[in-house]
Amino acid sequence: MNRLFAALLLIGSPLCASEQLDLARTTLQEWVDVEKSISQEMQSWRNEEATTLDLIAIMEKESEALQAQLEELEMNASLSEDSRSELIEEESKVDELRDVVITFLLTMESSVKELKTWLPKPLTDKLQPFYSRIPKDPNTTSLGIAERMQTVIGILSSVHGFDGKISLSREIRELSDGNKGEIQALYLGLASAYYLAPNGADAGYGVPTADGWKWESAPELANKLKEAIAVYEGVEQEARFLALPIAMGGEG
Repeated sequence: MNRLFAALLLIGSPLCASEQLDLARTTLQEWVDVEKSISQEMQSWRNEEATTLDLIAIMEKESEALQAQLEELEMNASLSEDSRSELIEEESKVDELRDVVITFLLTMESSVKELKTWLPKPLTDKLQPFYSRIPKDPNTTSLGIAERMQTVIGILSSVHGFDGKISLSREIRELSDGNKGEIQALYLGLASAYYLAPNGADAGYGVPTADGWKWESAPELANKLKEAIAVYEGVEQEARFLALPIAMGGEG
């Protein structure tokens, strides 16, 4: 696994020397580039979703209006056949637009399903109600297009929010001795995470992969992780740089 040792800055009082800042900027640059790439990709998705949702709303309103006009024409046979033909043609265009939107929606639903294996446990637990609303069979679902798109947007918005912050959670995980126990997991967005067992009995770090998160025991990190979690929880207010391993690439 390709790794670099970077400095993790946790917010406290602004006490750090200029040489420490220079070192942090240099060692964190690769990680920052990865995070920026993820953020740009997520923003691109969010922009496409917003545009598509607007198209859905317009399409549904136009379809309803056209259907109402066609029904009115059915009851008024005196109106010209040309008017009826024009409305039918317009409705056909709306149907074509609907097909385009549905194709895009199917792609998005498939993408968020594939994304799930890359997400950390606290986030997948939170998103489970959203994932349960994605149709297993899009061809037989009774859910509307707008409702399905809102589900996809809800998932991606939560993923984007999680990726933009440091998060601490408590989880049950198998430890290096083979026993299961509660640990504290400190996530740096979606890029990597660290875990600490009670009393420092075990510690380590993890990265996301296509097969789920992979964790590696590194007991030597226990003391530094205790400090990092203490600063995160506000127990210690002094800012500091802590050298922690960040795994780059999720297949190794």
